[in-house]
Amino acid sequence: RFYTLPVEEGSASLEAQSLLPKSEIVAAFQNVSAKDLLAFPVDVHGDVVICGGSSDAKKVVSGLVNKIPDLRPIDGGDLENSSYVEGITALLLNINKRYKAHSSIKVVGL
Repeated sequence: RFYTLPVEEGSASLEAQSLLPKSEIVAAFQNVSAKDLLAFPVDVHGDVVICGGSSDAKKVVSGLVNKIPDLRPIDGGDLENSSYVEGITALLLNINKRYKAHSSIKVVGL
């Protein structure tokens, strides 16, 4: 069973921000399989939710997402929202285990 571990700051991304206060931390790719990304050009499908406090930094990460066919960048707002996105990772891993699947997220209605 997969689950998220509590982090004092609320998320791993917020912890990184507290450790690197002069850096522009952007949270992204939490819900995309690292194995799939390393196997590029294997098809990777889904949305990448990008959270961060800097619009410019999020644009840079969006540009990286756009270089991968079938992935779409989604602006997830401030870095504080990264805790929700990180939680989805554990959910997807449990779904994959239960269904012997390879799931991802897709935000509809945009």
